[in-house]
Amino acid sequence: KTKTKASYQDMTSPYKQFYAHLYPDDKCYACAQKGIDIVEDTQHLVECTSRDDRKAASLKLWTTIYEKIKNKQKQGSAKEAAWLKPFALRTQEALGPHLVGAGQHLPAALAEVAAFPDEAAQLGLIPRTLEGALRELDVEDPKKLADEIAQLCVSTVAADLYARHQTIAAGRDQKALFARHVLGKQNV
Repeated sequence: KTKTKASYQDMTSPYKQFYAHLYPDDKCYACAQKGIDIVEDTQHLVECTSRDDRKAASLKLWTTIYEKIKNKQKQGSAKEAAWLKPFALRTQEALGPHLVGAGQHLPAALAEVAAFPDEAAQLGLIPRTLEGALRELDVEDPKKLADEIAQLCVSTVAADLYARHQTIAAGRDQKALFARHVLGKQNV
């Protein structure tokens, strides 16, 4: 029986050295680029306001979702798609079109989506009452649209995290770091 030790556990591993240089500290890369010194914990990772690409992705996501709702609403419905409060990639830009203000009363499922915790929303989790909220917005086939919206949200959140990594990789020249630390090439 052969025993192998995972390379990430080996302190002398070239992969460990590579990642140590790619992520040299616990500071947010996007904030550091704007001169802000913030420790990047999980909450900051998903809520960072310094990432313009995240703001754009959020706005695009919710514009698309609201359009999908409008296109699937029963003819003559007076309900607004923007009553559905953003719950994935929730940014100020995405919350802008959200129409429900103080004093307005929402049906039960829409109210539950509106009360969806920020922590869950920022991680791309989907409210269990999404289908009911779509039903309250007079959507035809709310289950099918809820599934489409869930898939769109999850893929957008994953793409956002990948874009964050790509930005860091480009800014710190990931290819050169990999060549130097993992492949052992000195003149890179």
